[in-house]
Amino acid sequence: LSYFGRINYTLNDKYLATITLRADGSSKFAKGHQWGFFPSVSAGWRISEEPFFKSIDVLKFVNQLKLRASYGINGNASGIGAYTLQGSYGSSNSNGSFNYNGNTSYLITELPNPNLRWEKTATFEVGADLSFFANRLNTNLTYYNRLTSDKYAALSFPTSTGFSSVTNNNGEFRNQGIEIELSGKIIDSKDWTWSASGNIAFNKNK
Repeated sequence: LSYFGRINYTLNDKYLATITLRADGSSKFAKGHQWGFFPSVSAGWRISEEPFFKSIDVLKFVNQLKLRASYGINGNASGIGAYTLQGSYGSSNSNGSFNYNGNTSYLITELPNPNLRWEKTATFEVGADLSFFANRLNTNLTYYNRLTSDKYAALSFPTSTGFSSVTNNNGEFRNQGIEIELSGKIIDSKDWTWSASGNIAFNKNK
């Protein structure tokens, strides 16, 4: 079950803002952990629409210069099954190694963990969008920093316990980098259009 709301605001086509509120509930979790709240906010500033920018003669070839920034949190529950928190039992296998005194037996094959909760990813992003020469050349630059916390991972146990591991929220993953994209219309005539684009990214995971 999910609830979702968004507010968009624009002033003079120069100042942009978006606020998103989201709440998600999942039956994969025990009571007390079923609901997660995931907000986000973003803002943009079209500097090229400001009078002082348009008055600068040397920048006449720049059609658009926009700065943007955002921060948001997303939730994820796809890394666990519908009954992972409850654990599981298995019966005797084909060679009878789980049998007890000739009878079929059952034993815990996967430990329960009622404390499982939402995996959360917080993302910060800042960038700039530029257009030149009547929008024939476009580029955007973006820096992003994404941190996933409470990540689902296997917590290892000594073999003497009889179990190898249990699923837990004990992982953390950071993904950050820079992306650069460039596109342009090399030929733009009535009968012939030729466009090209390319991008490059520098990324680091930990």
